[in-house]
Amino acid sequence: GPDDRGSAEMAVPLDGAVEFDLFGGPRGDAPADDFRAGPPYATPPGNGATVAGSSANVVDPALQKEVQDAQWAVATLGRIAPGDAAGTFLFYPSDGGVARDVPPDKVESLQRCVAAAVAAGLVDDPRAAAEERARFGSLLDEMSRAPEDRWPDVMGSYRDLLLSDRYPSLIKARLQDGVESADRAEMYARVNTYAMALLREARAAGAQAEAGHLDTVREICSVAADPRYEEDPAAAARALNDRVASMRHSLDDAFVGYLKHAVAEEEGRLARDGALLDPIEGRWLSVLKIVQGGVYAELGKHVDRYVEDIFYVLRMETARERRSLLEKFVADLATLDVRPFRRAVDNVVAALGGAADVARLRGASRETVAEAAVLGGFAAPLLQLATDIEEVLPPSRVDAMSAEADEWRRNKARDLAAALKGREEKTERALGGASDGADYVDRMP
Repeated sequence: GPDDRGSAEMAVPLDGAVEFDLFGGPRGDAPADDFRAGPPYATPPGNGATVAGSSANVVDPALQKEVQDAQWAVATLGRIAPGDAAGTFLFYPSDGGVARDVPPDKVESLQRCVAAAVAAGLVDDPRAAAEERARFGSLLDEMSRAPEDRWPDVMGSYRDLLLSDRYPSLIKARLQDGVESADRAEMYARVNTYAMALLREARAAGAQAEAGHLDTVREICSVAADPRYEEDPAAAARALNDRVASMRHSLDDAFVGYLKHAVAEEEGRLARDGALLDPIEGRWLSVLKIVQGGVYAELGKHVDRYVEDIFYVLRMETARERRSLLEKFVADLATLDVRPFRRAVDNVVAALGGAADVARLRGASRETVAEAAVLGGFAAPLLQLATDIEEVLPPSRVDAMSAEADEWRRNKARDLAAALKGREEKTERALGGASDGADYVDRMP
């Protein structure tokens, strides 16, 4: 498991049989190779309506092992720094022992391991965390040099940092390190007050967005209230599908994210109240899941073929077979399919993080836990896919392969803009040259 107690722990078992030796051993015996092993399937845990307890009975064991390996890799990379000579690296043990040379190929392997785990949402991005720690230090330095009346301007330049999920841990770490002076304490208080004000603004904006999403849910659900379908469930289902299809323009990423969040929040609330199986208390959850299912079905019409190809890759028995099939699928992509395929791969990989989210899975419904268990059983192939897709279809190749499609989309958008402008000009001429309806009405006899 993850450990950084010193050089003695740097030979760590990663797959139960082979150890990854940070300082020696054959090339390629890296954590990234461990991601290419493991069972391709998993058995969903338990038969209860809800799952509680430790992560051992919530998260698939194979996925839990991958998370531990990734955490170990993050901790180990955090103790590696470039050496004095170009292309060399040193590991600094936490016990204060002597720094040791690390072969560059082992550092590269650890970096691949961490990059795959970050893409899958299994660990926090250590680079992003380090950048935010550095920016927080810069914020405090700038405030310490500026007069107090300029502090709001300084903090305003770091709005994204103060709204980051990492902000609470950043300010907490500073406070735990001790406050050197009353001036520094006042600075921390002002920063926190400003951050809380930003959070209130964000919540207000979120409430407005939620109101819009709820209007979309109500519009979809209005079909169910139509008395014409009371005696014909099949007709009601068809009408619901037609309504969802007609509203596809509203089914953007924000709405899909809202549905996912709303379902998780409602499941959590019902679980805390012990009412997850109560049909009366769970009516809103049922509505959300029905809407979510219809939305996913509509959006799935456009990505099913990509997802089918992705799961063909995941079901291959060996790492070599998975890599080879992925290369074949990418080579055969039509120019219009390149960007959607890459997005589909990224989304499938990112879904793995939800299957390792213990806080979300505890108290979740049996259906949610079972889905997470199935996804967790694909942990090793998914993490390999996260690495392979960056090599087989990196952003540069995406741009090259989709150049014709991008040009076609630009022309399409230009033609549409021209058509809309022509329509506006035609309408203006029909109104006698008036610039808007009000001028036209004013000029009427």
